[in-house]
Amino acid sequence: MTPDERFCVYPGNDQTGLNMDWHKVTANGWADREPSQLRAPLLTAAYATWAVLLCLHLLHTLSGPWPAPLPRLLDPNEETSIYTWLSVLMLGIAGLLMLDIGFRTPKSDRILHWGWIGVGLAVLAVSADEMLMIHEGVAVRLHEHFQWGGYLRFAWVVPAILVVALGGLLALPFLARLPRSTRGWMFAAAVVFVVGAVGIEMIGGKLWDDGMEESLAYALVSGTEEAFEGLGVLILLGGLLRHRRMDPGS
Repeated sequence: MTPDERFCVYPGNDQTGLNMDWHKVTANGWADREPSQLRAPLLTAAYATWAVLLCLHLLHTLSGPWPAPLPRLLDPNEETSIYTWLSVLMLGIAGLLMLDIGFRTPKSDRILHWGWIGVGLAVLAVSADEMLMIHEGVAVRLHEHFQWGGYLRFAWVVPAILVVALGGLLALPFLARLPRSTRGWMFAAAVVFVVGAVGIEMIGGKLWDDGMEESLAYALVSGTEEAFEGLGVLILLGGLLRHRRMDPGS
């Protein structure tokens, strides 16, 4: 008998005398892990990476210049930074999870089916914008046209507020159909993300308009903005994974 055969358990041939689930046993004798056992470490790793990158950015901000290319790689506001890559990745995963849940939801439940797909596409659009920096270009055009200043210096926040308000209204029937816990996780994620992306962004716009774009205060505010956005996405991912555990068919 080979080493692999000694650890295999076949249906109707339980030579070990143990009541084992044969289909969950591999050739090496290890029981297959449940998906929830695999998801928790991955989410923990994402939280840890998010926290480490923010701490490194804060340390760099407070300690002075570091050798290149570390400042660019650690700055959350840089398009080519590690933090931006992490944000794009997490948003993309969240959007794809929502699409998967939507496609698995029966079409007979139109509100949930199309709701998951619609929200998933919106999250994927935010992921693309995070990488392509489309909203920054919109902000420049609006500022040149309207000459807004102060808290509206980054003028893209005006259409962003309108889009968030309209999207929230359109999503109400979908949110009402969700389980209470899933709805709570998604609401918390949206609030944290919008507070960072719009609310704290407006504070940064005021500092920029006052000529403080190179100041420590602006660096801390912009870092806080990115921290809120990242935390919002992590909360969303946690809620989606929890929803999948509660509803394995989704």
